[in-house]
Amino acid sequence: MPVKNDTKVLKYLKTLSKEKLIELFMEHSTENFKKEIILSDTPDDVIDISLNKIISSITMYLEDEELLYNPEKFQEKISLSIKSLEVFVNQKPKKVFKFLFDLAEDLEEKQENGYLWIDHYHSEEYFDFDILSDEIMTLLDKVKDKDLQLKLFMDFGEVAKSSGYIDFSYDALNLADKTPLLAYFHEESTLSFYHTIQELLSYEEKENFLLSAGSNETLISFYIENDKSSLAIEKLEALLKEKFELHYVETLLTLTSISKERLREFVSQTIEINSYGGFNFIIDGFKKLESIEDLARLWKDTHPSQYYKYLEKEQRIEEMYALLKSLPENREAFLKKYKLAYKEEATEFFNAQITENLKTTGDGYYHAIADNLWQLKTLIEEEELKSRVEALKQEYKRRRNFVGILVTRFG
Repeated sequence: MPVKNDTKVLKYLKTLSKEKLIELFMEHSTENFKKEIILSDTPDDVIDISLNKIISSITMYLEDEELLYNPEKFQEKISLSIKSLEVFVNQKPKKVFKFLFDLAEDLEEKQENGYLWIDHYHSEEYFDFDILSDEIMTLLDKVKDKDLQLKLFMDFGEVAKSSGYIDFSYDALNLADKTPLLAYFHEESTLSFYHTIQELLSYEEKENFLLSAGSNETLISFYIENDKSSLAIEKLEALLKEKFELHYVETLLTLTSISKERLREFVSQTIEINSYGGFNFIIDGFKKLESIEDLARLWKDTHPSQYYKYLEKEQRIEEMYALLKSLPENREAFLKKYKLAYKEEATEFFNAQITENLKTTGDGYYHAIADNLWQLKTLIEEEELKSRVEALKQEYKRRRNFVGILVTRFG
């Protein structure tokens, strides 16, 4: 808990004797802090011996196959060892962090080779790389040489950049002034790093980076934010010549108007590739275009399930019914919803379902039978349904769960 009134605390401490201050220090300071003081004037070779012992113990864990198949226990041991490295971060920072960055890569390789992960029947147990990232950042925060701290932090970013497991954020290092980060910015920097320092960059620097990075969507947004719509349109048109992407089309339409012929082309392309999110775009296109029969036919032939969804939205029931030949999996839902319009066929269908489900025992089948009987309520006379239910209760009275379900649903 941080001290809010330093002046008052200092005033109190000045009233204490030297012996009392030493007593309080020994009682309340952490063991690592005491060790750091001891190491401050310890010869390099002695420090190396102590540091190498910790490094060796972690290396041994990496070679312990039994431990590698126990992710939880392995993580505990690694965490304790990393905690013990804290006293060395200002004595041997380069050595400590080179080892930690190599360790992160070694652990990732172990994970890729099937270690550090167990698939239990109902759960998974795995080494948590987020914990490792947090532990490395905790040590980085303790480096007193700020220039070196920044360099080590950026080195950690490079490790994370090539990793599929390490979590890293350029905001993790609390910098009041981000200007020193500019020294690490280059054309191969990550987009994440760009976003961290973009407020320090000129328009030209931002544009050049985004162009070299090939970050098309960020570049387009950048142009739009800077009132350069013509450049955004130019980029979108170039991208659409290379490959059709619906989100590029949708952005283009917010910036400029297009002819109906081109809209027709875009709708046709959306149908053909079945773009994610394309359903609403196609429908909106249909509303703006005339003579859409060819587009509707294309949609029906290439993606009948999507076209069926469109017909339902438009409440074109007869066309939906005709399409059921191509979509038999939609038949049950259709007949449940529109059974009164197709009374004879619906009655035949639900009776067939009942007959089929009676062949098998199990609550799932019993509920299905009850559901199909319920669908018949509006299709046959009440007395006929009641008689049918009673007959089933008698015929299958040994299936107690079945009878119970019928009683619950029909009395």
